[in-house]
Amino acid sequence: TTASHLIQALEQVFDFVGPPATLVSDNGPPFTSFQMSKFYEKYGISHTTTAPYHPASNGLAERFVRSFKDGMLKQQNSGCSNKFLALRNVLRSYRWSPHTSTNSSPANLFFQHSIRTAFDVMKPVSSKKSSSSEPKFSTGQLVWIVTYQQHRRSQWNTAIAVKPVGPT
Repeated sequence: TTASHLIQALEQVFDFVGPPATLVSDNGPPFTSFQMSKFYEKYGISHTTTAPYHPASNGLAERFVRSFKDGMLKQQNSGCSNKFLALRNVLRSYRWSPHTSTNSSPANLFFQHSIRTAFDVMKPVSSKKSSSSEPKFSTGQLVWIVTYQQHRRSQWNTAIAVKPVGPT
């Protein structure tokens, strides 16, 4: 990858999410080139590099690479021969799954709302108002009612249910 290709890719990302305050990378030539330093300056990005030959200093990226490789291997082992479909499945799974460090999915953190997944489709939809919470009365049944009067105390009285009103 050259610096010009990297700049094109970052420009596309910035079109959607804006430039970051800090960019962390390894010491690869595309990231440390003069062309990139001008790019960082243009967008006010602080560029931080990880320690050479010490991948643990870039732990988050290394962990993602490991998860990504594991996911692609699982896709291959499950019979998915289309690499683009496998890539989409792995990235979707990664982006939609809650992470142990944040207890939230990357998509949820990024968009500030829950993403509707296949599990949500399988989960039965329950109405917000349970039908069991609404009392059911029969015609002729003795019931209690409250009478509200302006500037007076509300009063409870007995009455007889005449007909059903509302959903039954």
